[in-house]
Amino acid sequence: MSQPILSESTIAACTECVFIADNMHGFLLAEALQDAGVSPESLSDPFRARMAFDGLLKAVDWANPTSISVIIPVFAAAYAESPKSMSSIHARIDVAMARDGFRFNDRQLLRLTVQVSYE
Repeated sequence: MSQPILSESTIAACTECVFIADNMHGFLLAEALQDAGVSPESLSDPFRARMAFDGLLKAVDWANPTSISVIIPVFAAAYAESPKSMSSIHARIDVAMARDGFRFNDRQLLRLTVQVSYE
């Protein structure tokens, strides 16, 4: 069995960010799910959007790049639409992502590169 691309701590932090953004910052989870192509139907009921998101979390194969590519836009949108502060979830996400070798930039998941200098 292959290793997950994102660690459990990264997934948990990103999931928490989605819920915080949805509850406190006007993030529209239903719209993010539709934009990501997850749900063709209208999810105007916030409960149905949460259920669809929960189902998506359970269905993703975290070791498969194609499978995680469906949920990454939702994570990235919540991250981008939440205000950053010293006490926000962003710092926890940034650390967890860096441990996994990634970061969010402009609503995209980017792989961190290691630059080695032999001076």
